[in-house]
Parts: sequence; C-alpha cells; structure tokens
Amino acid sequence: MLKYILQVTFLLFLQNIFAQSPKQQFAIVASISGNSYQGDFTGRNRLSTYIYPSYDLGLQFYKNKNWVKSLQFGYGVVAGQKAENTPFLPNAAGLQVNSYFYTPYFYTALRIKKVFLPHLRFSPYIETGIGAFRYTPLAKNGFPLSNNTDSRIEGEVYNSFSYYVPASLGFVYRLSRAVSLQIAYNYLYTGSDYLDNIGKVGSVKGNDAIQNIAVSAIFPLKLTENIAPQNLVITSPKIVAKPKEDSAILATKLTNDKPQKAKKSPKVVEKKEVFSPEVPAFALAPKADDVLIPKNETPQIWDDTKLPLTTIETPPPSPSSGGFEGGEDGLDSMLSEEIVDDSTQTIYEHIKAKTQKAIEQGYFLAHFVVKNETIYHLSLKYEVTKESIYLLNALKSDLILEGETLKIPDVSKVQ
Repeated sequence: MLKYILQVTFLLFLQNIFAQSPKQQFAIVASISGNSYQGDFTGRNRLSTYIYPSYDLGLQFYKNKNWVKSLQFGYGVVAGQKAENTPFLPNAAGLQVNSYFYTPYFYTALRIKKVFLPHLRFSPYIETGIGAFRYTPLAKNGFPLSNNTDSRIEGEVYNSFSYYVPASLGFVYRLSRAVSLQIAYNYLYTGSDYLDNIGKVGSVKGNDAIQNIAVSAIFPLKLTENIAPQNLVITSPKIVAKPKEDSAILATKLTNDKPQKAKKSPKVVEKKEVFSPEVPAFALAPKADDVLIPKNETPQIWDDTKLPLTTIETPPPSPSSGGFEGGEDGLDSMLSEEIVDDSTQTIYEHIKAKTQKAIEQGYFLAHFVVKNETIYHLSLKYEVTKESIYLLNALKSDLILEGETLKIPDVSKVQ
C-alpha cells in the first residue's frame, strides 16, 4: 500500500513540475554528506561512530525564491557496531544476532524548502518532504543479513523497501550568479527498524534513523524573469527627416509658369518585431530602418553642434504612472532606439560614445545595489548604456541582488 501511495505522490509531483508557467526556474543540485546511524545498536540518544558518505543529485524548481521544490536521487551507506550498554531483549537468547552491520541504500525524495531572506546572499531555510529507499543490511563478509533467519525470532521478516521523512535546517550562500553553496543538517526518520537487521529483539523503541551534515552546490539552469510574452508585438515607427531642396531645384520652381504639384510626404516605414521567448527582452530593443527618400532629393542634415545634448534630455516618467506607453520597457527603448534616420546623430549615440570613452580611459565607479533597483534605472541614473553594465559585471540577465556591488562607467569624468 505504501508503495502505491509513493508512486501516486511522485506522479502528482511531476505533473506539478511541467504544469508551471514559463516563469518557472530550475537548478541542478549536487550534494555529498556524512551519514551516522541511530538505532538498536547505539541507543536513542547516541550516534554511531561509523561515518559513511552519501551522494545525491537533484533538480530544484521554483517560481519565487521563498518556496523551492526539489526532486532528489542518491546513494548512501550507514554502518554500526553494537554498544555494550544497549543489550538485546531476553527473546534474543539462542539466536545468532549480528553485532555489526553495513547497509548500502538507494533513495529518492520529494522536498519543499522555505527560504528566509531570499534576496540576500546568506539565506537560512527549513525543509521537509517524503522519500523512499531500498536497503540491504550486510555482514562483515558481505553476506546479506536479511537471509540469516537465525538472527531473528521465528516468523520475523521485513521488506527491504521503505519510506523516510526528512527534516532539514540549513542555509544557502550565493557565491555568484552561476553557483550557490548550501550547508544543512538532515534528520531522516525511516519507516523501518531493520537498517541494522535488528527488530523485535532490540531494546530501543521506534524505528531507525539517519543523521547527516550535507554540503551542496546549486547551479541555476534558467533565469526567466526577463523573458517577454510570446505574443507581444512591438511596432517601431520611423521619423523621416525633411528633405532639403538644392538651389537648382528652387530656381526651376521660380521660373516655371505652371503651378507646382504638391509633393507627397515620404512614406513612413514601419517594422514589426516579435519577441522570441528564448531571447532576453533587453537584447531585442527596437531598431530604426532606412527612411524612404524621394528620388533626386537628399535628407536634411542635423547639425549636432548647434543643439546641446542637455536641451534634448527628457526626464523619464515613472513606469507606474503610465506616462509613457509600454511602461519601463517603453522607456528602455529610448536608450537603444534611434530617434531619427540613420544619417543623423542620435541621443543614444551620444550616451554610447561617452560610455565607451569612460571605459577606454579607465573611469569607473562602484554602485552598491539597494532594494528594488534595476539595470534600467542605473543606466538612466549614470547616463550609460545598459550593455556596458552587463559586460563590466558579467551579467546574463537583468536580475541583480540587493547588497551587490556593480562596476559602472563614470562618464562625468569624460571630457
């Protein structure tokens, strides 16, 4: 009956994994621990002095970092020697009861973890779940003790398949965006009293247990906070430069008796770009296309030197105020979208040029990240491109953590 309950729980758990939204995040967890046995050989308040390792590999998944679910598979060993102050019961008289055991086991577990202060580098947590394992108690010579019926009272048999309930207390320390370190104390209460092959003749009440200290490395697989919706379409309109008439065309118009037909305005070219769900949104800023210029006409050139940069800067409205269509993503395009046609100087080129000069000349400053800050806000605050912040800090997404220190180009020192 227990086997079927665990199978149903496992299937429901898998369904929960694949039924999540695209914002689900995944991580690989590799762990090693030192196991100590507690049971009929040691007494209830003592641990075995035999320490053996266990290894497991798991998959974590979560929508937010407060609650983390995981699926684990592993292999471990427990062993023990009978202590003198833990005698067997009188019914053991005449039996060939073993005084030593070595029990390898394979296990799997479904766990859920509550993380406290997940936005900090150091985050404590508690964890529990349900697991199943298969074990084989062995004698010193490698003989399976389950086959030695002389070590148990008549009719006493046990199943080598059982369940366990884990309870953990530990912390996660984020070394970098690519890896985190996790250290935990684990208490595994098993559903079996036969890890040591001792059951009804043992003087310790209750089932056997395993305790260990585990060290784990966590490797995030996918960061999806910045993935755009699949059906989102952004239209980037073109702003056409007014054509300038040369003196020859103007003279022809003045000497011509016939009224001139009004010239049609240049057509506005629009381009629709569709966000791909596999590419981060910050890498898909709308770009301007070539402007359609009538034949025999040249575009008017904007003299950048006559218009100081400060006169065309516009303070960005708050994304929540709705002052700019598209919210923060719309404002973000102001730093990467060309405002006029390809033959003119753009605001973005000014920012990009100053950022590049600051990097080449070695002008940088350190920014300490506070709560709710984003790369977008930092690029506006320091008048630099978002790309420079990504490159200088080896960022793979817009996600930044409170308490991090970021390297920013210092454009205020650029002449």
